[in-house]
Amino acid sequence: RLGPFTGIQHPPATPLSAAPLRFHIEIIKILRRNSKTRQGIPVSPKVGEITNRKRHLIDLSAHVVTKIPCRNTSEPRQGGPVSPKIGRKIDRRRHLIVLAALVVLAVLSLFTFFGTTATSQVFYLMGLTTSAPDSNLITALVVSDTHDDLKGLERIKKIVQDKKLNIDVVLCPGDITTMPNADWKIKPDPEKVREYSTRVSRVLQILNSIPNHRGKVFWVPGNHDPLPLFRASEESPQEDSKDSKNFPGNVHGKVVEIAPGLLVGGFGGCVEAIENGKEVWVAYPYSEKDMPARMKRFLGGVESSLQKGKTSLILLTHAGPDGSSTAQVSGLDPNALNAPGVRSSIINSGSKAIADMVSTKMVQNSCLVLMHGHTHQGMGLARLGSVPILNPGSTLHSGSFGIVKFQRSDLSTAVEGKEKDFKPGSTAFDKRGPWRLVDTEIHFL
Repeated sequence: RLGPFTGIQHPPATPLSAAPLRFHIEIIKILRRNSKTRQGIPVSPKVGEITNRKRHLIDLSAHVVTKIPCRNTSEPRQGGPVSPKIGRKIDRRRHLIVLAALVVLAVLSLFTFFGTTATSQVFYLMGLTTSAPDSNLITALVVSDTHDDLKGLERIKKIVQDKKLNIDVVLCPGDITTMPNADWKIKPDPEKVREYSTRVSRVLQILNSIPNHRGKVFWVPGNHDPLPLFRASEESPQEDSKDSKNFPGNVHGKVVEIAPGLLVGGFGGCVEAIENGKEVWVAYPYSEKDMPARMKRFLGGVESSLQKGKTSLILLTHAGPDGSSTAQVSGLDPNALNAPGVRSSIINSGSKAIADMVSTKMVQNSCLVLMHGHTHQGMGLARLGSVPILNPGSTLHSGSFGIVKFQRSDLSTAVEGKEKDFKPGSTAFDKRGPWRLVDTEIHFL
């Protein structure tokens, strides 16, 4: 009955082994000792018989256990009496496997009951992740008019990493390279198209290497980008052409969804810039007289993509709207922010057709912000009606970029029949569908 006392299953002893034989002899001696003392204490033959038997059997069993090989060991245990569980070696691997299974079940339960966002937040608070992705908060990095400034892009990338900015998406309003497009009516040189297309690829490669949660870069071509980048999007706005596959993320003439209920509509190129009624910068690839028809077609695509009260819109254009200070040059040097002096007459580089498009009721009730580039000296924030206008400046010339944040809310003011309840200055008035603009920042390199 050694097992019940110690809880150990011993290997079967060989016949006439020494330890079991001594064990039996000692038991016989104990059973014959009824009236003797144990450790100097008198014991009654009748009262102490059973008690002494139990005590001596326990002591003797412990003594014998120390001389018998234990399970999973090759040496006899030393040190005298052992507790009932000391001889059982814990199978650590089995316990680790069970523990790992419990952890997996716990994680699956978190995702099932609380969702991906809440679970990611829990992991962030526990220190298991370095960032806290939130599907209700979108942070966009806005980089414009890079003009092949690879060093500037690397500095932006380092700033994002050093400051641990949680970027969700990268937006670029054009002029990725510096192709000299003097006249849009002249067919570009194929060799130059290949050269500057390669430059565009290099810039996009760096933009795509900037850490962001959604792994997306959306952009439109500017007036210094190769002409095929415009035609690829216009000829197949819903399909991926050869150029679209080589340059992913081109949203010229398109409307894409970057997050549930959050759309980006893009349109590239610029119209002619006017100073004192004279053209000072050429249009590429569209003149102002061609823009109304193109804007009408683009606006139709926006309208078909919007769902009232369920979607919000971001506009991404290269040229800004006419009349906005972000599309005007008031300084003597169009490429310098800090050069002293004021022009006697302002250069207007914005498009009237874009301004008319932004002024429509549909855009006024759905657009969170219009982001554009093209006018380096016009860096800053303006407003056209209820729509904020952001020009982040040029990476190369002004050494700047933008950070824009959008937050999702369950409450929507763009509900059927509720437009008349909008009140200027109220929080509700600033809402367009399920998303709202919560922050705009301009950073310098």
